[in-house]
Amino acid sequence: MRIIERVRWLIVAFLAVFGFYLSFILGMAFYVVANYMCPNNHMVSGMCTAPWHNTVMDAFLILCPVLGAVLVVGFSFFIAPKHKAKISKLVYLIGCGVSFYIAYMSSHWWAFLAVIVAGFMTLLLINKQFNQLR
Repeated sequence: MRIIERVRWLIVAFLAVFGFYLSFILGMAFYVVANYMCPNNHMVSGMCTAPWHNTVMDAFLILCPVLGAVLVVGFSFFIAPKHKAKISKLVYLIGCGVSFYIAYMSSHWWAFLAVIVAGFMTLLLINKQFNQLR
């Protein structure tokens, strides 16, 4: 195995974790922006009570983990030097386990379902698009 392949295998693991944390950081940024946009008359003890705020937070709670699933599966597919379909399937299964644990601990089962579906759709679309489906 050449040195560049070894480096790419290391980068696969790094980028999978990076995709997860990137979606987490974006979610935190969206949270800050949503709180910043809350009118002053709806702020009670640092908490926004505007009628739209809970809907926005629920949307971010689902969209940011979905983005994370797409990034993790996509990064693992595009960076892996060989066995792209197998690696993306393995990363998807590991992501399912991690997202189940997070959902179990936080009781956010809708976000878990959205992550599972988004990761699976990403897995299918990428592998089909690049003829790696086996």
